Amino acid sequence: MSGFVASPIHSGWGWGIRDSGRPASLYAIKPSSGGVPLAHEFPAYGLVNSDWEDVTWTPGPVPGTGHLWVLDNVGNGWTGARWIYQFEELDPDTAATPPPGTPTPPPPTQASLLGSYQWEYPDEQVNTETMFVFDGDLVVVTKTEPSRVYRFDGPLVQSELNIPTYAGTLPAGVRLSVAALSADQRTLAVSSHGKLDVYENRGDPHDLTALISNPVVRQDMPADNREGGSFFPYGSCDLLLVAESKTVWRLEHR
Repeated sequence: MSGFVASPIHSGWGWGIRDSGRPASLYAIKPSSGGVPLAHEFPAYGLVNSDWEDVTWTPGPVPGTGHLWVLDNVGNGWTGARWIYQFEELDPDTAATPPPGTPTPPPPTQASLLGSYQWEYPDEQVNTETMFVFDGDLVVVTKTEPSRVYRFDGPLVQSELNIPTYAGTLPAGVRLSVAALSADQRTLAVSSHGKLDVYENRGDPHDLTALISNPVVRQDMPADNREGGSFFPYGSCDLLLVAESKTVWRLEHR
């Protein structure tokens, strides 16, 4: 997985994506501590996975619905505009890929694309592998040294080149490949392939600047290509990290 996010409306489920060269698909995943996890693939026919790096979630227009947002980095050395894709969140329990061996199975349910949005930074165009949602706005973090944070102020527009606003530079954590925000917006966990940094906001939970200015914990981790992560299940204080090596870590709240 190159990106992973917990679903707030489908209990126990999360959504993942894979990196460049893999199918342009959304994967519904229900991890299991004792058995085989459930996983269903929803292809996004017509799209190309140039370099899908992260996925995040926002509420849909109707209570009980959601949208998934996929960050296409295009390529690590790419210096032009990038893409963000918006999908309807399907119900993994009812719109699932048939299991292998099903006699004459129907084709898998297609991912429902709602919008494609082109964007670029207001300054230097750099590699980007992390995206999360803060107060309903998409936030991206550069994979640079130091790491810079940018926020899209309001909804993205398909007919325009979307430009996020610089929000600040992280004092800890560089070349980040994971950014996971807790449900109450008070805790932000960011990870590279070797270190985990945790930020905490002890004041106004709507103040992004306060959140990204206050690192409270650093933890060394075994080197691996950790690319996705989320507080899982939704609302939990436990952090789930996934790597392209298929290794999964669960860091329990202490």
